[in-house]
Amino acid sequence: SGAFRRELEKYGLAQDTIYTSCPDFVPLIESGHYSPDDALIHEAVARYLRPMKDAGVCAVLLGCTHYGLISDAIEDYMGAETRLASECAAQELCDKLRELDMTGGSGEERYLTSGETGDFGRMAAIFLGWQPKRGAEHIPPMEVE
Repeated sequence: SGAFRRELEKYGLAQDTIYTSCPDFVPLIESGHYSPDDALIHEAVARYLRPMKDAGVCAVLLGCTHYGLISDAIEDYMGAETRLASECAAQELCDKLRELDMTGGSGEERYLTSGETGDFGRMAAIFLGWQPKRGAEHIPPMEVE
């Protein structure tokens, strides 16, 4: 969509950035291919990220929530010296929730998806690491400016 590029340009951070779309990642992940030793994932990661590896990038921004499921394969391919930015965002969120004392206690599970609710039910345990107590509610996709 170009949203990441526009945001980086807005802050003057786009000059040394390599952009690539990875259209096969989501279909592979949703069809059960997300293990770092899966040959199809290994081939797709190498095909899409080769220009970044060849350029010696120091960080990769994983621009889709699905991509976290193949982060081990991406890290294996790119090497331990390359930082995956989704890890940074997740750690910052954890730190902020701890700071605000929002890491436990009572609450409810509620899941929203702009995709198919059946797909969410099938993939939820993989993404979350546990089976959710309830299904997802459908919401319309957000427009990204």
